[in-house]
Amino acid sequence: MRKSIRMVLAMFFMMTLFMSGTAFSASYPDFIVVVKDNDYVNFTDAKPEVIEGRTFVPVRTLSELMGMEVEWNATENKVVLRKDGKWCDIYLGSDKLKFSNGDEITAKVYVKNQRTMAQFRAIAEHFDYEVSYIANGPIARFVSNSNEAVESEEELYNRIKGTIDAERKLYLEEKKAKEEEARKAEEAKYPTVYLTFDDGPNANTPRILDILKKYDMKATFFLLDGNMKRYPEYTRRIISEGHSVGLHSISHDKNKLYLTGSAYSVLNEMSAQNNNLKNIFGVSTDLVRVPYGSKPLMTSSQFWTLRSAGYRVWDWHIDSLDYKSSSSQIYRNVVPNIAPKVWQGIAPVVLFHDKSQTADALPGILDYLKKSGYKSRAIGPSAWNYNWWER
Repeated sequence: MRKSIRMVLAMFFMMTLFMSGTAFSASYPDFIVVVKDNDYVNFTDAKPEVIEGRTFVPVRTLSELMGMEVEWNATENKVVLRKDGKWCDIYLGSDKLKFSNGDEITAKVYVKNQRTMAQFRAIAEHFDYEVSYIANGPIARFVSNSNEAVESEEELYNRIKGTIDAERKLYLEEKKAKEEEARKAEEAKYPTVYLTFDDGPNANTPRILDILKKYDMKATFFLLDGNMKRYPEYTRRIISEGHSVGLHSISHDKNKLYLTGSAYSVLNEMSAQNNNLKNIFGVSTDLVRVPYGSKPLMTSSQFWTLRSAGYRVWDWHIDSLDYKSSSSQIYRNVVPNIAPKVWQGIAPVVLFHDKSQTADALPGILDYLKKSGYKSRAIGPSAWNYNWWER
């Protein structure tokens, strides 16, 4: 009876997990802690992680927790776990688990920090442990059928919440460090070019996005408030496809922005647009490109008020002049100017607009970037802002 109740509860929590978008499935998709009965398990060499909804743990630590014998079969490149007459073969390289009851499943097996990682639930249940997932943690818990003295899930979570929070903080710090390391390695391999598009979105934006996707390039779109409301589906596509969004004002009117005599006129428009971006699309940004550039129209007080509020102001190194040029001229305005900047150690920022002739010129420009070993990237949180006041 107790086992049936636990199975129902486990099913309920799994359904809640994936239907409600909890921390386990959304905010921390590869973060999880493991508990044996009532005890938090501290994995020192390789932490458990979630990949495509499945929990993976280091086999050596799991075997110690379950009191299993471990053998390494070099001939078949597999780890063998044994306990109470049962066994499980874990094949490295072929992603396969075989069990003594005759079952065989395709399951990812990999090495992390010199530890073999395998699917936690499949192994634990084969050796007669009950497995449940507690969404609050998130926690993967395994309980021996013979253990009656287990806490309720709520009691367990409340007792170890501090430990979980500490583990989550460490996980986020390590993840951020790894992402930054990977980003630097990627940028060292392929010099960065920032392609930026102003005044959108509009009817030309989907074609621009299609071309960027075809060449596997990312860009930054500085949006006008009215246009992002007029074309919400294009704004959502920009965000969902991994491009950065920035603010380009509500009015795009130099009289309202710069000639008011107020130090706050630019900041007020950008903050209002940022609120609209957050309310409509669920994201906010600290990226700003002011209309016509940060000089000469914007005053010093307007610029520093905007910067003091935490906004990063971006101008450009290369102007495509696409607002008055043909597609072939846009290409000539941009391409010859990229390499000299890269040779100086600069990640050049290129100014475009969401225009038809820009979309016509883009394949040739991206083809040049690709063949020259450059990579167009979206402006990220670690990029140092380039503007004409601070350069």
